Amino acid sequence: MIIIPSYDAKGELNYFVARSYINQFFSKPKKDDMDPNIIPFEYYINWNEPVTLTESSFNAITTGRNAIPLSGKNIPQVLMNKISTSPCQFVNLAFDGDAGSRTITVAESLISIGKIPRYIR
Repeated sequence: MIIIPSYDAKGELNYFVARSYINQFFSKPKKDDMDPNIIPFEYYINWNEPVTLTESSFNAITTGRNAIPLSGKNIPQVLMNKISTSPCQFVNLAFDGDAGSRTITVAESLISIGKIPRYIR
């Protein structure tokens, strides 16, 4: 199994994702496994720099620094509030190719709170 931990702003474990690396046992975590009141990988986020939103933890890791996995395409309210009050001006959207209309909806939400979304393919 591959275990990917997430830590809150204080460095305390707030959830983890576990996946098998053997194809026949590969399983995706359920979307409702993650508490919507946490900000994944928050301990590693510098809110003064652009943030990148991805769909999964693996995507966030491969994206590099300042990436937050959403476990889907929706931004939880607690994360939207944090983005809204943070000094970061740009929010990168690195969603999968099948997220076209959802990406536009998320971009519009970010614009409405004064942030500049950038789509990364």
